[in-house]
Amino acid sequence: MTSEELISLMASKWISYCECHQCGRYDYCKFRAPPHPFNPNRSLDKQCGVTESVLRNFLNSCFPLLMRCSYKEKQEFLDASFYFIDYINTTEALIGGYLNAEIVDFFGSYSPSLFGTIVTMRTKLDKVAYHLKSIPEFHTTKGYLLVEGKSEKTFVETLKGTIGWFDEIPVESYDGKGNKSSSKLLILAKKLNQTGYELYIQGDQDSKERDIFQRLINSNIVKTGNTFSFVIDFESSIPDGLLLESLKRINFLDNALLEELRINKDISEKPLIEILQETGHINIDSIKVPLAQEVARLFGEYYLWGNEDFMKSELGSFIEFIKKIP
Repeated sequence: MTSEELISLMASKWISYCECHQCGRYDYCKFRAPPHPFNPNRSLDKQCGVTESVLRNFLNSCFPLLMRCSYKEKQEFLDASFYFIDYINTTEALIGGYLNAEIVDFFGSYSPSLFGTIVTMRTKLDKVAYHLKSIPEFHTTKGYLLVEGKSEKTFVETLKGTIGWFDEIPVESYDGKGNKSSSKLLILAKKLNQTGYELYIQGDQDSKERDIFQRLINSNIVKTGNTFSFVIDFESSIPDGLLLESLKRINFLDNALLEELRINKDISEKPLIEILQETGHINIDSIKVPLAQEVARLFGEYYLWGNEDFMKSELGSFIEFIKKIP
């Protein structure tokens, strides 16, 4: 089948006929149909020229690539093409409707629902991304980070305001440590995989999470190397100096206690956060989120991405892990 034959087949099956005069773009659209011979206030029916033109450009430009694809990739391309053209055709019709005051007025008090219809288009785009993810030339695969809890999510989201590496990375918490965390992680991972995302997952090094991560890898939902586990937890990964400064910034440490901690020999033997909890100076559960937020702010304020010692720390390794997310 030639590209022209494929274009003709797709257009005949996928692009419906419409009355151009009902579209808000009718007055200036270069693809508009001529007036109806028996009613000059109406147009002849025709397939949307915008959609047809997009289809032609899409197929002609991608046809050489399609010829090199495997059978499975060809099928994925055809499935993606259906949702792509459906998205173009439906969106074009919606925008034309939004431009038509008579159509908007017809909906009356229900007109907000007319405009709200546009959000349903995202399901079509998700399906385009899902089917094209196996063909790297389309570059549709984007990363999605799943983290264990609210503090890790807050840390990553606050990093987005510090340096451009993280601005486009979506992040969600699967609420680790709870009885339902395993099933929630599996459900989230499967759903995001089906919408075309490449998943990156963070957790802690306990056998329970390692088992879940391995199940996702074995199911080809997560790639080997796309998981990161803290030895203990996020808070224990924060270098001592950064932890102390962050706690001071959120008013949980005074200067006297800081001095006491600096001369405490136990600091070199166990994580500082553990010492603070054992001595009763802090209740870590009550400050996890503001602490994570302040650590991320200080990362930007002190330009820690250029600090070799920090980037070699466990927290620095986590940031390097995030950096590689496409």
